[in-house]
Amino acid sequence: KGIQIHNDKAIEYVIYILKGLEKIHDLSRIHRDIKPDNVFFNISEDQCKICDYGAVTLKTVSSSATAAGTLGYMPPEMLSDYPHQGDRKKVTVDIFSTGIILRQLLTNQRPPYSQVAGTELVYPLAQELWDIINKATDPIPGNRYSSAKDFRIVLENCQKKPQVSPEYQKLIDNLFSSVTTLYKLGKYREAVPIAEI
Repeated sequence: KGIQIHNDKAIEYVIYILKGLEKIHDLSRIHRDIKPDNVFFNISEDQCKICDYGAVTLKTVSSSATAAGTLGYMPPEMLSDYPHQGDRKKVTVDIFSTGIILRQLLTNQRPPYSQVAGTELVYPLAQELWDIINKATDPIPGNRYSSAKDFRIVLENCQKKPQVSPEYQKLIDNLFSSVTTLYKLGKYREAVPIAEI
């Protein structure tokens, strides 16, 4: 609490959650209450496990289903005035909640969120990560990842790439260019004020 963890670690934890959801969904169940309080984070062993199965229900194509979940983490289809209640029994319910957790881990902000610019974060987010979060938490169930496995694979692929925001990449490129120029001019041994770089 109160500390933004590194992006790679946040992604790793969410991958663990998604692996657990894959097993739940393979049993034709959905959890319906994925939130940090229902995930046991074992920092010493670098893993986490899903707990509290009180809201679990069968995946069905029924036209109606009772609402469940926790405000801030539950998707729009769980709200009472949502027209297509059958969406309450789809795996996309858990995808949405997991996307909210991913955002919380990456930004250190609990929902509901204020507007956050990537440059205000301790570890700025690459656009690809914002795109993943936005897809997972899309208000329309059909626009989200269709399975926990699909979501996991996207995160695993993202994990293999360096996660540097465009702003940071530009800063790194400019710094590298300045140092290279100084080296070529033979001034690399001189102390140069950082404002001049």
